[in-house]
Amino acid sequence: MAHDPGWARRRIALALFPLGAYFAPSRRSGFNRIAIKLIGGQGDEAAIARGEKALPEVMRVLDAQLAKGKWLLGDDFTLVECAYEPVLNVVEKAGFGYSDFPKVRAYLDAIRSRPAWKETPKLPGL
Repeated sequence: MAHDPGWARRRIALALFPLGAYFAPSRRSGFNRIAIKLIGGQGDEAAIARGEKALPEVMRVLDAQLAKGKWLLGDDFTLVECAYEPVLNVVEKAGFGYSDFPKVRAYLDAIRSRPAWKETPKLPGL
């Protein structure tokens, strides 16, 4: 299989998509914080705490992967970016900073500089 040039990319994609499951607690905590910010009320503090605790490890994995190329699968923008950027965006808007993860920060900046991102309608606060 190693002679198939797409083999390595498919293997990485298979590894990264399940990593998205690790975002689940963090994503929920992010949406919890966003909902509190937009509509008021109280959030699920236990869910927020779990998400905030899990997030740095996920960011370390992403940062290490992004050290290998501009995008998560290398030099080409793929559907993986379309899946990850909205989650990373919400997590950031919920108050998590990416200063300890420079590759993730650069990744977000690169996606946000794309015309399609700039033209995409955003919900208030996102």
